[in-house]
Amino acid sequence: DGSRSVATPFHLSWLASLEFLKHFKGKVEFPEFVQKKIEFRLLLQSCNKEHVPLDCLQDLDYYHSKIVEDSRSNILETVPDVSMAWINPLKTLIRNQPRHAHAIIHCLIVSDARFTSNNLFFYNLYLDRLKDQLHGLTTLENTLKRMTDLGELDKGAENILRRYSSCCKSVHEMLAAMDVQSLTAQSEIDETLMNLLYKVQNNPSGSFAKGSLYSALLAHPSLCLFKRFSDIETEYELGNSFKSLSEVSPSPKFFVPSESLLTRTCDKDRHSAWKLLYLYAREDHHILEDVVTTCVEFAQHGDLDKVIEILSCEEFSPLKVLVLLLAWPYCHTCDSAQTLLDSLWHRERSSKHVLLDQACAKLEYQLHLVKWCLDKA
Repeated sequence: DGSRSVATPFHLSWLASLEFLKHFKGKVEFPEFVQKKIEFRLLLQSCNKEHVPLDCLQDLDYYHSKIVEDSRSNILETVPDVSMAWINPLKTLIRNQPRHAHAIIHCLIVSDARFTSNNLFFYNLYLDRLKDQLHGLTTLENTLKRMTDLGELDKGAENILRRYSSCCKSVHEMLAAMDVQSLTAQSEIDETLMNLLYKVQNNPSGSFAKGSLYSALLAHPSLCLFKRFSDIETEYELGNSFKSLSEVSPSPKFFVPSESLLTRTCDKDRHSAWKLLYLYAREDHHILEDVVTTCVEFAQHGDLDKVIEILSCEEFSPLKVLVLLLAWPYCHTCDSAQTLLDSLWHRERSSKHVLLDQACAKLEYQLHLVKWCLDKA
């Protein structure tokens, strides 16, 4: 207790464990659960007691000991409870000692389905803190705008921008620490990430750039948050009219015989058309397969003009021969068969697939034979 070089018994335990590993590594196995408990208690000891009260630290230590000790036998009869009393102290720790907070919370996360609710409790601390920070940024932006309108920008702008920059730095630290894979299925994280994107668009200080956000999101091993933010940014840039597939068609099937959809997918502005197709593909649908299916459905209804219109798009033209073969049984007259054949296949411009060309040539021969028979009848 009187040592000046070793601050606490926890530091002494940690140093002793290091010496043990140094001298007996490979000879005697040091219990992993003991090492984890020593390191966690050292983390708790390093916390500022003004941020986290002693009783909260003791509760966290008990929770950690419970999950570590029970994990030794791989048998956990009951999942220990988290306490709502931990919320404010941990939020304060996240705000004032983000690295310590991240290390502590990381130790309390358990990759077990039974701990899903408890894990969400800790992950939501990050999310709530991030939302508070974004609210603070909005308040500073509104204050700056009001000062600009009143012509008082020079008086307090420097202080506002300094606070804004500090808040941005805190957001970056939060993003670098919060590995919230379990939260990505919740709409709340999408809303928060969208607010982040809005802040990038409205950045008065230049300290909240998109590149810095991506750098922060790439700071932890899991890319789930990075990918989610990237998807949201893409949707945002595509424009409001392309945000949701449900705005395009309420039908669960995207490619259906409908005039409005046909107009959108066959738009002469291919850049706009592919915005729609991109969002559709992101829903794990196969565009080319559904184009073929839709064309065959149009052929069944006798709407050959729509089939031809869809396949007139350069991107879909390689599907012409396949659609011709699949739609051929629905051509019940020589005229409809001839129309489809003339529009979708040309002997002079044969495809790279020899068998498909041979099949089309056979269809052409059969059609000419039927016409000859009808003429001679």
